[in-house]
Amino acid sequence: MMKWILLTALFFCFSLNAKTVDQYIKQYKNLPCSGLVTKINDIDKKYSMGNKKKKKEYRKQKKSLRILYSDYNCTTKQYR
Repeated sequence: MMKWILLTALFFCFSLNAKTVDQYIKQYKNLPCSGLVTKINDIDKKYSMGNKKKKKEYRKQKKSLRILYSDYNCTTKQYR
């Protein structure tokens, strides 16, 4: 019984730290186009060095930044 309580507690601790794409959009919504490009380039550099868990978070961050980039109608695709 105690084992299940501990596993449940650990599950909730780890799941609370994970952000969704919508949460990243809210976090980055005030960045201008140049800031979005800088952040995307920064994530690209970190991605190759990250472990599996970090890479998953980087993909969510990058997806949110691309959504904002297209929503802002930024003209040049500098991050590609």
